[in-house]
Amino acid sequence: MDCVKITDFQVYHYAIPLSCPLFVRGTALKQREGFIVQLMNEKEVLGFGEAAPLIGFSKETKGEVFAQLKTLKSVIVGETIPTNAISLEGALTKWLKKFKLSSSVIFALESAVLYLMSNTKGVALNNLLSNNSHEQIRINGLLQGKTKDLVIQVKSMLKEGFNAFKLKVGTAADLEEDIEKVQAVSQEIEGKAILHIDANQSWTLEQGIHFGKKVGLATIDYIEEPLRNILDITEFFMETMLPVALDETIQTLNFDQIKSIEGVDVLILKPTCIGGVEKTWGLMELAKSAAIKTVISSSFESGIGLMTLAQLSGCSKRDNHAGLDTLKWLEYDLLKEHLCIEHGKLNIAARTCLAKDIDFSRLTKVL
Repeated sequence: MDCVKITDFQVYHYAIPLSCPLFVRGTALKQREGFIVQLMNEKEVLGFGEAAPLIGFSKETKGEVFAQLKTLKSVIVGETIPTNAISLEGALTKWLKKFKLSSSVIFALESAVLYLMSNTKGVALNNLLSNNSHEQIRINGLLQGKTKDLVIQVKSMLKEGFNAFKLKVGTAADLEEDIEKVQAVSQEIEGKAILHIDANQSWTLEQGIHFGKKVGLATIDYIEEPLRNILDITEFFMETMLPVALDETIQTLNFDQIKSIEGVDVLILKPTCIGGVEKTWGLMELAKSAAIKTVISSSFESGIGLMTLAQLSGCSKRDNHAGLDTLKWLEYDLLKEHLCIEHGKLNIAARTCLAKDIDFSRLTKVL
């Protein structure tokens, strides 16, 4: 690839009201805030990326992200993008290391760089990264609410074509309430779909084992981050035989440590939180070599960030259900043509992220 020089760097802020409160680590979010990064090259082609740290999951704050973007604007114009950046084999990481960026900013900048390249070539990002990308992504239908609400949602979403669901547990004061929810959903989807559980590190080993033995294995594909103590996962798995998925733990352990934990069968990869596109790609490759499944998952980004995640998910060798059913929490989106899930799938064929695709009336230029 020819050398590509960055000739302009702009940043926009957004604040999108949520259709209902989003409870994250005990905090009720009423709006989703973030920044959209816009890069330009010498041919005036643009690339876009999203930096939206998520409270409770991201290590950096919104204020820290803005400060980094402000500093970045003063130093990145004139920089040359590594010629082998699209290989995602370490060139972007090496290039960006000198800027000392937080995870969500790395995700934004790498996304903008990759879209700059794909838009220059006139191809969709997934086709730039892979010759064998899926054109449709299977999606986990995200459930929320009380037991009766969950049953109604499942009935409706099964009719829409979903064949996998994700249910957060561990938020109820009563463990038995969580068990009741899972049993009700399992009964409704038995033989029609699979269920993914997310406990967000809520339980002790004893609570986790009690939960696992009560809900059984019939419809549960895996349980995400069941325990407070990562060292108890193997015993939990041996007692319940429920495969475990890791999410938050990925930020604290390296891959060799992860693959040594018996019972870990899936990695939930949130590029906004774990260090960007290239690091996510590397983990996808390592997991494949160790026969561990990977699932690309959203941190409740807008459609711009979600587009990147969908394109990345499309490059996975295995068509696992992605955790991208989050746009329904936003009152509106930043993409003019919304990413619509139909029949439980998201179509990414030929989807682009060009200036004409973005609703700039929803954005405020800040840098």
